[in-house]
Amino acid sequence: MTRAAFLLLFIVGISSCKKYFDPKYTYTQPVLDFKASGNPIEADSDMAFIDSLRLDTTKVFTYFTNIRSFKASETLINIRLQGKSLGNYDIGNYTSLSFRKPEDGRSYSAQSGKIVINEWNKTTKKISGNFYASVADSTGSTVQIESGRFNAVQY
Repeated sequence: MTRAAFLLLFIVGISSCKKYFDPKYTYTQPVLDFKASGNPIEADSDMAFIDSLRLDTTKVFTYFTNIRSFKASETLINIRLQGKSLGNYDIGNYTSLSFRKPEDGRSYSAQSGKIVINEWNKTTKKISGNFYASVADSTGSTVQIESGRFNAVQY
């Protein structure tokens, strides 16, 4: 009797989760999301590009990876890191993060934090990673950026 009850509960449970098993209901991760002082924010589009800078008169270049996300066609997050590979990048001289608060349009620049690139697919030209930062505006007001992640950003 208990096996029959368990089997019935299992079937009811699976049928209520039809959305997760039906291919017409595909789950997609947001392109970029994070929490700003505990409030969840999600971007609706993103882009990435790689540029370079000549360090001296010889052929010594450094590469920068730029990742931008947008919400309603306005820049939301701008990440710039020195490098073009997997790894951890501390916010500092050449690695930066800026944030534009969607509610009031105030701009913030990172004072500290980290950007981690955990996927760099050179075949599909997509980058994924996560980030966190403490950002401040021109008046000194701070916001904590937490649980940030970007998924398969095309470059």
